[in-house]
Amino acid sequence: VFHRSIHQGHYFDFNNFSSPAGHSLRTKCKLNAKDLAKEPERFPLVTRDFKQERTASASQICFTNETNIRNAVESCVEHFNKLEASRSSRNTDLDEIGDVVDMSLADCGGICECAECRKIGGDGPLWRDRLVWHFMNRVARELNAKMPGKKIMLFAPYFELTKPPADMKIEPNIIAIACRSLAWLNTPENALSYPFIKDHRDNIEATAKAGALMQCYDYFLWTETPQPLAVLDAARYYAQNGFKRYHAEVMQRNELLWPLLWTLAQFTWDSSRDPYRILDEFCDQYYGPANGKLVLGILKGIDANSRNMHRIIYGGPADASYMLPDSFIAEWRAKLADARKTTKGTEL
Repeated sequence: VFHRSIHQGHYFDFNNFSSPAGHSLRTKCKLNAKDLAKEPERFPLVTRDFKQERTASASQICFTNETNIRNAVESCVEHFNKLEASRSSRNTDLDEIGDVVDMSLADCGGICECAECRKIGGDGPLWRDRLVWHFMNRVARELNAKMPGKKIMLFAPYFELTKPPADMKIEPNIIAIACRSLAWLNTPENALSYPFIKDHRDNIEATAKAGALMQCYDYFLWTETPQPLAVLDAARYYAQNGFKRYHAEVMQRNELLWPLLWTLAQFTWDSSRDPYRILDEFCDQYYGPANGKLVLGILKGIDANSRNMHRIIYGGPADASYMLPDSFIAEWRAKLADARKTTKGTEL
């Protein structure tokens, strides 16, 4: 699905569907910050500034609290009942995408450390993962008993969630959305796992092995930062490994993205194709055969420069300066100037 929106709430009328939204765990547990004084046991016990306290700030939920679990299941049932009740008055073409409830953790840390949660989490570095997946499995099982086949989803791996412990199994009606937020880390072990850093690749493969249905959430770099071609290689990996949906958060409107966005739209429609052949096709058709090779050369040059950088997260001025060094600018500015002399119309 190619879905287009703006974060601030102004939407294009283009393939809009009943979206389950993101980072909705507390909302789905019907947990409002004002409830902290009345029901502190539903909020996570976290350690900050060398002391433990129940908090509603930058945190999750208590994952073993029965009210939170019950409310999460009830929210799922309410969502699917509403979806069914509105079926006759809306476009249902994309219900396969909307037919899931978001249980993604808040966009922060703050995993609960209360005695019961630590008991479930156990010992070891993956105790947070064990605790969260235990909660998700419980909700998924109870939802499946009430509404067979209905699904929940969460961002994982993401933030403090890395991978489930080796002995854990994930319920088959849970979708894990793998977020590729660290775009590149130039070290020998990561070169072997390109276009992912090694840890991320290990984590998503462990999550899939545990039984989760896999989707992805990729990121374009921030405004005015050139975009490397790793997004194409990542999309190809997702297709080859059975991921069911591709989602990209595009954080800029730079014209250099047009070839990549068109390529990804075509590739998600037919992932048997080589995305680089699709990119070449766009450049030839849009800029003309001769100039298409020129633009493609610039995109590939930016990508090659990015591979030499130590780390890329979301981009920024420093990253742009590495991807567009003075020598690169001088070389391609001259080639573009020559091309303009012999180009007319839309291609110009």
